[in-house]
Amino acid sequence: MRNMVIQKLRKLILGDIPLRISNIEEIQNSHYNSNLRALEEIKLYYKRIEEDSTARSVEVQKYCTENILRNEQRIKFMEDKIEKQVVAINSRIDAQEVSVYLKSLLSAEIMISDLYLENILKEPIRRDKIPHSKSLSVGYCCNMANNHYLFAHILNTHGYEAKLVYQEQFQDNSIFNHPAWEVLDEEFESIPTSKALKDKIEHHEFVISAKWDQNVCIYSPVTLNERALKNFLYQERFNFSDLKKMLLINNILPHWDLIAKLRQFDLLQVSGLAIALAPFTGRPYVTFPYGADIFDSAMEDSTMGRLMRLGFKMASGHILSGTRFGALVHELQMENVIYLPYMCNTRIYYPKDESEFRDELERKYGKGIFLLMPSRQDWEVKGNNKFFEALAKIENKSNIRVFCINWGSDLKRSQELVENLGLSDLVFWLPLLAKGRLRKYINACDVIVDQFNIGEFGTTAIEGMACGKPVICYIDKAFEKFCQNPPVLNCKDKNGIISILNLIINREYNLNSIGSNSLQWVRQNMGIDALLPKYLDFYKKAIEVGPAIWLN
Repeated sequence: MRNMVIQKLRKLILGDIPLRISNIEEIQNSHYNSNLRALEEIKLYYKRIEEDSTARSVEVQKYCTENILRNEQRIKFMEDKIEKQVVAINSRIDAQEVSVYLKSLLSAEIMISDLYLENILKEPIRRDKIPHSKSLSVGYCCNMANNHYLFAHILNTHGYEAKLVYQEQFQDNSIFNHPAWEVLDEEFESIPTSKALKDKIEHHEFVISAKWDQNVCIYSPVTLNERALKNFLYQERFNFSDLKKMLLINNILPHWDLIAKLRQFDLLQVSGLAIALAPFTGRPYVTFPYGADIFDSAMEDSTMGRLMRLGFKMASGHILSGTRFGALVHELQMENVIYLPYMCNTRIYYPKDESEFRDELERKYGKGIFLLMPSRQDWEVKGNNKFFEALAKIENKSNIRVFCINWGSDLKRSQELVENLGLSDLVFWLPLLAKGRLRKYINACDVIVDQFNIGEFGTTAIEGMACGKPVICYIDKAFEKFCQNPPVLNCKDKNGIISILNLIINREYNLNSIGSNSLQWVRQNMGIDALLPKYLDFYKKAIEVGPAIWLN
């Protein structure tokens, strides 16, 4: 078993680099000695705190003050138990006692790696220069709402080497991030599992699967050896021996397979938690934040929050698809920033005749003006409640048909609101729609309803415009200027929505003309022909900036 593990790791990480570990005892001794050094590191840390507390940041001082007594107890506990580790690995002793000890060891490692991250975030960045290459290969990671699947699809269809590195067990575990979701023409009464979709789509040559090794997350006598071995291999690959760096590596060991597969590309584009992992690849990368990753995850007072901030700082560039991200550029130490809209795949989203499907919907729901609200039911972000409340105020609304999808944190609230407002005969709840089926609904409906709170496009709004449909949504002044005045039916509050709905009902809008303008606008501002050259140019500049040097 040991030889199989070593061979597998050599193949993934080291390639042809010779492996110097010869037996399991050496691995055990290496980890045992690391723990002894960890204990000394903790003691020295508290000594420094006592000698010069002003040298630490306010945040760290507060952290240390609140936890110093508990950690002093932990140090004593480690002193009492550390001699038992080799015994614990090689013999049967009380499992609960071992578990308590290992948890204390993990807490100590987290504390040291957090302090190390705090120091790195204060240091200037050194960068490596990569020799110029005529070719360009791009790896995309974290497939939020299939955005990176579509990027990889676009680059491949234009002759570039690009792949989505897909981590189904961890950051891509949502069905909405599964590549199959983008192409299936199906409806689902409940959220399907990724496993249920595996047989529904053929393998794409530009999608690579990466494993998440959750066993490495758990401290146990078995996994201690594997953690120590991987630390040793990482030391060989990046040529460092600093204890703090070794302990920091433990945070990303479960993603070992993902990091190894990302290293094959000239450049990476990362979102979500992949931003925290990208610095460990040694490759130049650009961030492409989608929202929660920059506004929430990167702001956490946790190891993950620090790793996210590290990821933003060490990046070779940043592509921001909206003006709201700009507020955090300085705070997250982001350099080489460009504002580029989301690139819509206009080869997939385009006007298509769905008259037969429209006839089918009319037979089921009646004729009228069809409005589609594909966005999730989330009152804080999307403001769906504003739309329903506005619709209730419309007097002549009998020919309106509104189609909403059964998903979102406020789904039940929205359904109850619709019923209480007496709109149940006008608002119809559809099952979950895979994107292939959603495209049919978009092309069969007359108007797309997006969001009324955040002031920027949702993805489905752009896709609706690419299909030649008018879009009702709220676009703030800053984003409107950034996006070159998109021809949307712009409104934010209930009165604004009422006004637009009345104009639609009374046929005072030429919806076909607005839809045609929307299509042309998307192609000129967010389409492949307009944006792909700009993305590729920025990729090349990011490669020239080079990856950050910090692990050696």
